[in-house]
Amino acid sequence: RLLDVNDEAPTFIVNPTHLTVEENQPPNILIGQVIVRDADTFAVNGYLECSEPPEDSEHQPIRFERRVEPIQTQLQQESTTAVPELHFDLYTRQSLDREEGAPIRLARLVCW
Repeated sequence: RLLDVNDEAPTFIVNPTHLTVEENQPPNILIGQVIVRDADTFAVNGYLECSEPPEDSEHQPIRFERRVEPIQTQLQQESTTAVPELHFDLYTRQSLDREEGAPIRLARLVCW
């Protein structure tokens, strides 16, 4: 007996590939987008979910805001060949100043 497993790890596409932010800007500046894809189709282990780790969510310099596209999502889920895909807009969580405080940490988005 052969069972299919969730064997494809999610892939990340960041646009732009190198994020830059001008310092001392107000919070909530849109700085880019990230698309997360899972090569497992909806028909076979195609569940995809992402979130900021709870211990990091308020301390990360970047906020991940999921874009919901209900019509596209519904069409993808009805297809047996479509692959799961999530879209996130990236915003600054706070004003950034390189002379102030400790170095900025990287931001994490965990997907499964």
